[in-house]
Amino acid sequence: MADPTMTNFGARKNPMLTLANPAKAYPDWSLPSDQAVNFIAGSIARTEIPAGAKLYRVYGGPARINGAYWSPDKPDEKTEGDWRSQNAVEPWWNAGTDVAVLTVKDGTSIHVWSGGITSQPALYANGDRIPDYFLVGGGRQCFVQSWLPEIRDAIEIAPDGRTPWKPSTDDTYRVTPNVQPSGDVDSLKFTDPVQKVAIYLYEGGTAMRALAKVLDAVHATDPKAAGGPADMAADNLITLANSILRNLATDPQAARDIAKRAAGLRRVIDIDTSMLTGPDAKTAQQADALLTVIVNGAAMLVQDG
Repeated sequence: MADPTMTNFGARKNPMLTLANPAKAYPDWSLPSDQAVNFIAGSIARTEIPAGAKLYRVYGGPARINGAYWSPDKPDEKTEGDWRSQNAVEPWWNAGTDVAVLTVKDGTSIHVWSGGITSQPALYANGDRIPDYFLVGGGRQCFVQSWLPEIRDAIEIAPDGRTPWKPSTDDTYRVTPNVQPSGDVDSLKFTDPVQKVAIYLYEGGTAMRALAKVLDAVHATDPKAAGGPADMAADNLITLANSILRNLATDPQAARDIAKRAAGLRRVIDIDTSMLTGPDAKTAQQADALLTVIVNGAAMLVQDG
């Protein structure tokens, strides 16, 4: 029987939640603190994936095919909501329309970080929390550092068809395209750690817009380059910043909680610079550097409680 407390995108009202892993770095094989918080406490393990093994990734919209987070199981959920609930994926992070398969090449193996997926508070499309509703998580995920040469050379990533569910037609929880800063951005104070995250989110959104223009220009000669995902990533960053700004005066704790959510952005935003050269590559590197600054600042808020 369907759960009457579950929304169409998988959030449940007042469920039992998992405990997030502390925001700390794992020096062995360099799992950074902004990734550690995406796992259930105590569940992280360094895992060897042998030759011939496959991992699967659901992607679409701002979530690209070659992102860092993969599942050991091919998605078989009957509804989009079931998948989002188990994997704690917001609709405005990932459209959830396509499946990719990662195969470890013959004669090789890779090491990944694996563990349980922690709960996430559910958010409206404007970035505000939905009171009492959460994406429960509890599934399994692998953090694959595919940018490292030893892993990049040992894997193959390919499309594997569409997801098994019908895409949701309800846009209540999806970010409106081309989100713009709202309110008095210049009023933000760099000395306040929450407001500093908002400042960097706005700057990151601007950098992503610039990257989108570069990718669209390159698209004429390289069809793999397209600015759409970068534009949607910019929408996500600016939406979070707008929500922080909107809550600063009326609900400072809500603003802090929203800023802390930015610690998980690396899970859903992946910047592929391999197709760019010269000044274009520098634009991508600037966007990537700002994303690192954002997640590090948010991870510090998580660590401080």
